[in-house]
Amino acid sequence: MTNNYNIPAPVFNAIAKDDYKRDPSAFASVTQLCDDPFYVALSETAPAKEPDAIDFAAIALGKAWHDYIERANGNENALIEERLTIDIDGAKITGALDYYNGDTCQLLDYKVSTVWAYQFKDEPGSQYQKWVKQLNIYAYMLRANGFPVKSIAVSLYIKDWSGAKGKFDPNYPTSPIIEMPIQIFTDGIIEQRLRADIAKLKAARNGQGNQCSIINRWERPTVFKVMKGTNKKSSKNLPTYADAKEWADNNIKVKYDIVEHKGARVRCEGYCNYSDHCPGYQKHLKESK
Repeated sequence: MTNNYNIPAPVFNAIAKDDYKRDPSAFASVTQLCDDPFYVALSETAPAKEPDAIDFAAIALGKAWHDYIERANGNENALIEERLTIDIDGAKITGALDYYNGDTCQLLDYKVSTVWAYQFKDEPGSQYQKWVKQLNIYAYMLRANGFPVKSIAVSLYIKDWSGAKGKFDPNYPTSPIIEMPIQIFTDGIIEQRLRADIAKLKAARNGQGNQCSIINRWERPTVFKVMKGTNKKSSKNLPTYADAKEWADNNIKVKYDIVEHKGARVRCEGYCNYSDHCPGYQKHLKESK
């Protein structure tokens, strides 16, 4: 791990320390089943780029938040950082939940993220949608091990929360720490989805597919922005130049410009340590030249 931003040694050492040990007998972890199967398969075979410590700063903050809460909650009728396993048709799945209250039968998960995770929770592929999947699998694992689950929630710490913004935006969270309820799915639904996810991961490990899905690439499409006069905000964003020009000709009576904003595969470009060995992304780069 590099330290290109000269992080002080004590902070660098904390970030570089990785205590996680994967169960070698497991088919997959819950975290892996919640990610793109192609990405998981590629990460298991392709050499990774050497990461920099700054890339793990957000993860370190999340771990510190977990540890801080765990130290204060050790004497209750609860399961804390409990590792569970289930078997689905011979595939061993492992996962570690954050907190289960034995008195209220609530499953609670601690997350550290940005305000976007809250404001765009209903968007396809959002962090919240992945949390719904992850926590329902944990709930299924709890029930399979004899622990009933009556409610599920995410305790979200919003690291970029601003009290001032809440005064002007009614959709802005009222506190930097909020509880987000999670819908509980039936065991039948979860089992069906687990089997589908396991099948997809098996296929990816056997060489099927050459890239992640559009959602898991965090793909941002190319748009053509119609800029009216000296306005800094676009009047309309459309997928093609022809669409943008037609709309502008029919709706704008003053001078306008059409500005192309190139799309991007955000995860591939800046957040994937295996993109140098991803055939789909390398093909994309060649076609984009």
